[in-house]
Amino acid sequence: SGTSNEVEVAESSGTITIGLPSDTTIGNDLTVTNDLTVSGDTAITGNLTVNGTTTTVNSTTVTVDDPIFTIGGDTAPSSDDNKDRGIEFRYHTGSAAKVGFFGFDDSTGKFTFIPDATNNSEVFSGTAGTIVADLEGSATSLTTSAVTGLSADTSPADDDLILVYDTSATAYKKVTKSNLTGGSGGGLTGSLPYTLSDSSSDPIDFLNIGATGTDIDVTLTDGTVDPIQITSSSSSATSFTDADTDTKILVEASTDVDDIRMFTAGTERIRIESDGVVDIKSAKLKINGGAGTNGQVLTTGGDGTISWADAGGSSALNDLTDVSTSGVASGDSIVYNGSNFVPQRPTNIEDADGDTRVHVEESSDEDKVRIDTGGTERMIIDNNATMSAGGGFFIHRTTLASGESFTISANTGTVAAGPLDIEGTVDVAGTLVVV
Repeated sequence: SGTSNEVEVAESSGTITIGLPSDTTIGNDLTVTNDLTVSGDTAITGNLTVNGTTTTVNSTTVTVDDPIFTIGGDTAPSSDDNKDRGIEFRYHTGSAAKVGFFGFDDSTGKFTFIPDATNNSEVFSGTAGTIVADLEGSATSLTTSAVTGLSADTSPADDDLILVYDTSATAYKKVTKSNLTGGSGGGLTGSLPYTLSDSSSDPIDFLNIGATGTDIDVTLTDGTVDPIQITSSSSSATSFTDADTDTKILVEASTDVDDIRMFTAGTERIRIESDGVVDIKSAKLKINGGAGTNGQVLTTGGDGTISWADAGGSSALNDLTDVSTSGVASGDSIVYNGSNFVPQRPTNIEDADGDTRVHVEESSDEDKVRIDTGGTERMIIDNNATMSAGGGFFIHRTTLASGESFTISANTGTVAAGPLDIEGTVDVAGTLVVV
């Protein structure tokens, strides 16, 4: 420094040092074209403009009265320079020196924090860090680690909270455990939505489920079993239903009835009764997708496999193992009815085409024998004998007792060979020849 009212100038190795007197005031502009070194305190009462490439402030403490920092230029940019805006800082982890960054990420348009950052021409990259703060507002998503990193609560209390997303409010909300599992004496009623593989939703409704439920076994895709048991502790029914409640499985429709009922489209189809009887209400049955054909019956292969088969099965006509003996009486014959052999009292003898026959009692207990030929009834024998029109009849010996009658219809020729003893009545409309 110079003495009072003096300016000292010294030169050393090409460097000129100017010593100014204390409290020197420069009234006009001062232009320094080379380096300027000020060894003492410097106070600038006007504005300071630094136009250069790099400004370095090596100060332990920096105080700025301006509450707002403007970075990225002193005028509005005319185009996107693709550079980030923020603070780059240096620190040491105890094992290595690091560069961190927090600020505006130009590529994502979001504020970011990178504890281990790489600066490439004012564009920062690296893994986002964790911010410890109390936040207000809304979040669009939660990372998996935000949930999986939490400690498991193996014995949650009823007042513990569960985080859920309310789609109607488009916000996260808290739900107490007691609202999901039911408190003392309560139950679970509501809908459990399932998202299917085609992304559609198929909710399962739980009605009147008691609070003492245990588990239902659900087999997961990896083969493990995840139990979710639901048991009713009350006398009311437990039901699994679809969204519109017309298709459901109903356990105990009334108190202690001990049955299970299955409904589809609002109609009961199957009921398993308390004694194990399966009542098919629809009276329709398919086996492996097939309903069988008319007249077929269910058969088993002996190994538990059931299928439709013809009623006659594979039994040959000489196989009498399936003959029913129910109600069989003395004098019955075994008759093949087209499917099986059954006992039957013979009442009819006829030819192959059924138009010529001898038939006993055409109607119940009429006590008559009827004889047909060519599809026409020719003779009826009861206590009397009646001849039909259009036929002929030959009798060798005939005795008519008192009260009996013998009728010969018109256009009927009758020949009697031998004596004809008549005590009853002979009505002749046709011709009677006695030989």
